[in-house]
Amino acid sequence: MKKLVLTLTVIMLCAGLASAQISKPFNVYVGGGLGMVQGDVGTLYKTGYHGVAAVGFNAAPMIQFIGKVEYHSFGSDMAPTLGIGLDGSQRNLMFGGAAKLQPSLPAFPLKVYGLAGIGMASVQAPDLVIVNLITSEQVTITPPSQSKMYFEIGAGAELPAGPSLSMFAMVRYVSISQEGGGSFNYIPITVGLKF
Repeated sequence: MKKLVLTLTVIMLCAGLASAQISKPFNVYVGGGLGMVQGDVGTLYKTGYHGVAAVGFNAAPMIQFIGKVEYHSFGSDMAPTLGIGLDGSQRNLMFGGAAKLQPSLPAFPLKVYGLAGIGMASVQAPDLVIVNLITSEQVTITPPSQSKMYFEIGAGAELPAGPSLSMFAMVRYVSISQEGGGSFNYIPITVGLKF
């Protein structure tokens, strides 16, 4: 009887170790894409680009908590006219976290998910250019970078590409609070790989 219990215990331990190796407790994400500024400030900026790196930790069968770093850049679309304009780009370096909810849909080839998150953004606005219309002298003012809270909400899909590799695509709405009220809002569209 002792040999049977010992044998069953060893088999269960081996099975547990094998399943732990198959289902990782975390994933790594890398990606990038385009972003479109929304609202009134959208007329001041061109379509931008961004990159993201993240690590997701499994908290439950359908829930993953993600820590990430992102860089977003939006070129200025306001050349100096009537004596004032913008030069350079709006750059956001973001550190944050998100909760990802991925329901189990066994018959569906894509794994769809929703996510919501918050974090801090180091925002560097473009230079403000002031031109004297009479003398054509130009003054450039570089605003200081600011640390601001942001929130995001979005949805995406994953397509398995191997035993431990998936391709993903997601669309988010990101809002960064601004000085004096208001917000800098944009929609990043991201594609990448999940390991």
